[in-house]
Amino acid sequence: MEVDREHDPEGAASGRSGAPGAAAAPLDARRHHRRRGQAAAWAAGYDNYQILWKLQGRAVDRLPLHIRGELLAGLAQSAQRTGRKEEVDEYLDKIIEVLPDTGYERVAKQWKADPLVAAKSNISCKSCHTAGRLSDRMAKLAELEAK
Repeated sequence: MEVDREHDPEGAASGRSGAPGAAAAPLDARRHHRRRGQAAAWAAGYDNYQILWKLQGRAVDRLPLHIRGELLAGLAQSAQRTGRKEEVDEYLDKIIEVLPDTGYERVAKQWKADPLVAAKSNISCKSCHTAGRLSDRMAKLAELEAK
């Protein structure tokens, strides 16, 4: 096993630090701290999306597709990651209602059909990364650069 000395200078990942079981303890501690940090980040994200919802929720059906999708996706995903099952279902239903025929709707239906999929996937970034989406804009930029 190749050990990354920059991120594991003591060789703990390979068990070369000397003490029996030394490899497992630091790795378990790292995973624990990483998960705890992720949980705090998701909780903060959830709180921030709740603020956005209070500001933009009444107009969600009039927002541009990308903003509407990312707002509802953020609400659904942060609720899912923080264990708020009822809210997840509400946001998924809202996504299906106001974002028909989009990548957001497709993933929302997958999450509703199989909640285990939600824990291993994301529902955000479903409108801005489609193939060819920026081709017109890139052509205009190239035109400007040629001048």
